[in-house]
Amino acid sequence: MTQVEEFKSFIKILPVWASTIALAISFAQMSTFFLSQASIMNRKLGNNFEIPTGSVPVFGAINGLILVPFYERFIIPFLRKFTGHHRGITSLQRMGVGLFISIIAMASAALVEKRRRDHYPQPNSMSVFWLLPQFFLIGTAEVFTYVGQLEFFYDEATDGTKSISSAMFLSEIGIGSWLNTALVKIIVAATGGQGKGWLRNDLNQSKLDWFFWILTILNAVNFLVYLMVAIYHNGKKSSVRDENTVEFSNVQHTQP
Repeated sequence: MTQVEEFKSFIKILPVWASTIALAISFAQMSTFFLSQASIMNRKLGNNFEIPTGSVPVFGAINGLILVPFYERFIIPFLRKFTGHHRGITSLQRMGVGLFISIIAMASAALVEKRRRDHYPQPNSMSVFWLLPQFFLIGTAEVFTYVGQLEFFYDEATDGTKSISSAMFLSEIGIGSWLNTALVKIIVAATGGQGKGWLRNDLNQSKLDWFFWILTILNAVNFLVYLMVAIYHNGKKSSVRDENTVEFSNVQHTQP
């Protein structure tokens, strides 16, 4: 009976897990096309220092380091006053916020790439700091979605499936990278083949912004699918409470 219940618990979280994979495809751009953009942009910081191309993704990492403590320290207590939820918003809502931000992130990447190609055709003529918004937004989407996903898995999984749930979270990033590679190959083949399509070795001759618009649409469709999955998800209520929740509940009960 225990194994049956664990299997049911595992099956229930699969739709939620599957409906967040599109973000992993967008996240894969931080180590692929975002770096390709950075490699042909002006990376000078002052007169004597040039930011290494491989170090540019640190923009997203710094964003996460700042956003997580800020969210925990200020945003959660603020939201808790209105929702009464011990995390401010539910894990499903938090994932939804992250998926919505991913749409804006890819739209921002498309707009910046079009501006780079049309107005700054010469190498190193556009500052790499134009990429900050897309790194910032993807990092923000990652924080909201993946932290919310870990909370969700932890709440919904039984004692015997918690380790499997953690493995699912990690596998999503790998699956997203594989799907990104497959998507690139499909687009290259559909738009004229290697060296002729949207995605070429020379980004100034490519249509990378169109590829980013496809990812924007993909994230938008995925967001709608996620909303349907989240609305109809029938999971167990979390019994996790923290000290602040207990204090908040006590205040609520003592008020006339």
